[in-house]
Amino acid sequence: MAFQGFIATSLGFIPSFVIMYYLLYKYDRFFDDRKVVALYGIGMVFGTIIALFYAIFTASAIMSAIDLSILVFVLALPLFTELGKQTILGHKRMRLKFDTVFYGGALGAGIGAMILVSRAFRIFYSPGIADLKLYKDPLVLLTLLMFSLAMCGIHIASGILIGIGSSSGDFWPYLLRALLLLMTFNLLLLPYLWQIEMGYVFLAAAMFYSLFVAWYTMSYLLPNSIPEDIMRKMRRERRRTRHSTNKEDKASDSD
Repeated sequence: MAFQGFIATSLGFIPSFVIMYYLLYKYDRFFDDRKVVALYGIGMVFGTIIALFYAIFTASAIMSAIDLSILVFVLALPLFTELGKQTILGHKRMRLKFDTVFYGGALGAGIGAMILVSRAFRIFYSPGIADLKLYKDPLVLLTLLMFSLAMCGIHIASGILIGIGSSSGDFWPYLLRALLLLMTFNLLLLPYLWQIEMGYVFLAAAMFYSLFVAWYTMSYLLPNSIPEDIMRKMRRERRRTRHSTNKEDKASDSD
């Protein structure tokens, strides 16, 4: 039983850590590690609540009703999720501080990880299918990995967007962007949750959409949101680090 739990948690947390590393490694010293850990933990708690809604949705008869599915999964759930992120990142301790964008990414990473962990535990431990030992099925593991990457990518991207809005004081435009991103993502994911024959194609589409949005947000939108004086300081420190590294390399070569 412990082995299934290890696989479930690994599939949730490892992808979120990888994407988080890509987000943060360029900006070392410009955020508080303790806040990153705290917001990741808050994201895990909030993600557990969201995962409960996913479980209720996928297990209920609402899946057979297209209109209700769109209303709940494509409209209501994204609205609840993004307003929750806005409430957390819009707190007075986070507002108008440039490093809130990083904490928004950490919040989203915790949310995405816990949604996948919850789904994996349901698949591995649900009565009636636990004896199938699906944790040994490569296709099931691949599907869960794709689901994890998709969830982590989209929630990190939307968390960064809401973080940008909070740090700049321009809340509503960025909240609306994050909401539209998640609504589009959930719409792509819906056929997979309906378990239609070509559902895996839609899961793959949702994953690539999510990772592209995360990459674009981290590579373009986030750097542009950081004040220019902070960016200049960061570039100076990078050059100083590269220069000291080159000097050390030359000294070791001469020895």
